[in-house]
Amino acid sequence: MCSALTTHGYATPLPNVTQQREQAVALYYSGSTTESLKRLQQLLALYPADNLLLADYLMLRAQLQAFDQADLVRLSAIQLDTFPSYAYAAVLQGLRHAAQYQLALDWAKRFQQQQPSLNIAVLQAVLYAEATQKEPAMAHLKALVWSELNLSELLAVSYAYRLLDQPIESLNVVQKAYAIQADHAAMLEEYVYVLMALGNSTQALSLLEGSDLAQQNPDLVRDVQLQELSKRIRDAIQRYKFLSLQGESDALSYQALDDSLAYAEQLRASMAANATQYLNWRYNTIYALSVRGDAQGAIALAIESKLDVYQMPAYVRHALANAYLAQRQPRQAQQLYESLLHEKNYPDIELYSSLYYAYIEQENYAKAQRLVKAVDQLIPVFIYSHAKGVDKTTAADRYEYMSLQGLNLAYRNQLSQAEQHYQALLAKAPDNETLRNDLVKIQRWRGLPLTAQQNLARLNGRMPIDKATQINQMQNDQALENISAWRADLMKLLQLYPTDSSVMLSRKQLHDREHFSIQHESMAGKSSTDKLNPNLKASRDLDTETRINSPWMNENYRVFALYQTRMGEYEQNKIQEQRYGAGMEWAAQRKNFSLALSQNNKQQDFGVDLSWSHWLNDHWQYQLQYNSRAPIALQALAEHAHGQRFAADVLWKQNESRAIQAGYQQTQSSDDNRQHIWSAAWTERVWARPHHLVDARLSSEYGKNTLDNAVYFNPSAFYQVDFSLQYDWLTWRKYERDFYQKFTVGAGIYAQQDYANKAIVHAQYLHQWSLSRTWNLQYGIGWSRRAYDGQMENNVYGLLGFEGVF
Repeated sequence: MCSALTTHGYATPLPNVTQQREQAVALYYSGSTTESLKRLQQLLALYPADNLLLADYLMLRAQLQAFDQADLVRLSAIQLDTFPSYAYAAVLQGLRHAAQYQLALDWAKRFQQQQPSLNIAVLQAVLYAEATQKEPAMAHLKALVWSELNLSELLAVSYAYRLLDQPIESLNVVQKAYAIQADHAAMLEEYVYVLMALGNSTQALSLLEGSDLAQQNPDLVRDVQLQELSKRIRDAIQRYKFLSLQGESDALSYQALDDSLAYAEQLRASMAANATQYLNWRYNTIYALSVRGDAQGAIALAIESKLDVYQMPAYVRHALANAYLAQRQPRQAQQLYESLLHEKNYPDIELYSSLYYAYIEQENYAKAQRLVKAVDQLIPVFIYSHAKGVDKTTAADRYEYMSLQGLNLAYRNQLSQAEQHYQALLAKAPDNETLRNDLVKIQRWRGLPLTAQQNLARLNGRMPIDKATQINQMQNDQALENISAWRADLMKLLQLYPTDSSVMLSRKQLHDREHFSIQHESMAGKSSTDKLNPNLKASRDLDTETRINSPWMNENYRVFALYQTRMGEYEQNKIQEQRYGAGMEWAAQRKNFSLALSQNNKQQDFGVDLSWSHWLNDHWQYQLQYNSRAPIALQALAEHAHGQRFAADVLWKQNESRAIQAGYQQTQSSDDNRQHIWSAAWTERVWARPHHLVDARLSSEYGKNTLDNAVYFNPSAFYQVDFSLQYDWLTWRKYERDFYQKFTVGAGIYAQQDYANKAIVHAQYLHQWSLSRTWNLQYGIGWSRRAYDGQMENNVYGLLGFEGVF
């Protein structure tokens, strides 16, 4: 530092003041900073007008970066004609460090007017940049001649350009400084900052390698490493999205991201030395883990930080929300997604879609519906080009939104509207793969897998085959019961996308076929009537059937064992039949054949039961059955009669909302009775909302018997028409587990030959539980009132059923 010992042409101070000032300055450089400043303050109190004394004091304060309000007041004592120019820069630097940019600019202007200086001109440009006054800053920078600047001035100019977001200019300047002295520490530091501003952290790290700066400034090294980590993660995610859309495997698509996470782990120990840098490292790693599908790891890292997640940056909250949603914690995900809605310029269709699914997974369809309607006004419809003659194009977010609209209709049980929605969109954009795959999914959900397959075939020949198309094909093969193709699809997809939720679910479902399964149904009832012959109808009855299936063998075959019980209590006796049996079933491509052999518990009455069903297409199915030991009336069995039955049914199903069924069966009993029954039914879905479905059913039946005066109820001819409504209420659901309440009420007319027509009514109430993905339980009660030989009977019954895989 210059002192008044050499006055440089300024007013000569008193010798005593000069000596004391020099002694005070000497104390500063010997390490006695506090004592030095104290003496200079004491001298200023005695000689406030001594500008040489003021200059030394202000220079020391500037070096300490300790300008305070008292120092700002002392600036008023500066007399430009006596204040030494060597202190100009120090004053301005002190004001810079105190963030007094406008005051510093005012003094810089006065200093330049008093004695123009290139150094002050450079500082003026820097001050304008720091004061975020871009236009005057750029004007001052452009006025500088770089060849006239020394090393420190070039570095200041580079810094100013960086502040003005002009990293290319910064690079040009700093490269000139590098040519002057390549090993200068300040120059290397500025060079690193410029490279970081350009996003070139790789070169920045290369520049630091082997330099003393890496040891002198480890925080800078970690900052560069953090930027490199962020860059690697960002590039890796872009690579993943691109390759995934191209149908590439997860192993290839995620390779760069896995490498980035490995790099993050390498940095972890060194980052822990700096709390701020370690926090940034956490943020980057949480983001990467979430995208990689390691939701548990992302959440654990966030919890480990013990920080309020709502204070974390938007992209980290978004990553954590995705992780919570993947971990089936939609409530936590929803709260984080909603916190992002207020971030400026942040919400996009990805956020809106994720929030939508957070609502859906909580069964909050009302909020989901409001969100879908609101998003229509929140995202652009078109992208416009400024180029002459270039037409507007549909915004990418709009296509994703249109896809979400259709799926929203489907989730709300409006499957018909959903299908129409996609068909209308594809009429305008037939080559859109996303919309085509969505339509295929909806058609499969409607029970139309062949139609879905025909639509999916429209994508044949497209290369590459994207992930959604491959998964759709696997699910179609599964729905079409093409087990070999399903298995081949799955094996391929397990190699490509082993962590995809649809692939994992399909693997579990295919694995279920390798296990035993069980099915059970039972019904127990009690009837009451005043006038009906008690020997014609049982006062109590019980029907049960239990079947245990083996694992599927050779894809399409399995064997089974069955047990059936029928019991009726009559006025004079109790009649019971128990049958044991075993059989074989073949099923493939929506065709099914089964053969069962059975006998009663007395090892008598051997019987054969054959059945065949075949879906001809998505709409028509027929079924044939022959049973050599048909379940005829128990009273006939007690008389040692037996019977055989032939049955045929035809089903036409338009979709999940409409079906018509017709059937015929003939039962021939050894007591010479021949029973013929013709039946028909029409089922129509009349109301559908989220969680609620109502189906109407109109059915009719006509039958006749040839045996008169039978010991069991055996009308010569009868006719019945019935209309019923079934209401299904999804009361609770949590992923694979759910609880339905099912209500059925109906009424009709029963006409029996030789008797007056009678009204019939019935009602049923069921609980249906999905206890897990593979176990279901159903139970309920029912009541009916109908006529037998002109007399009304009341029947109350209970139902129990379950099925599962073990």
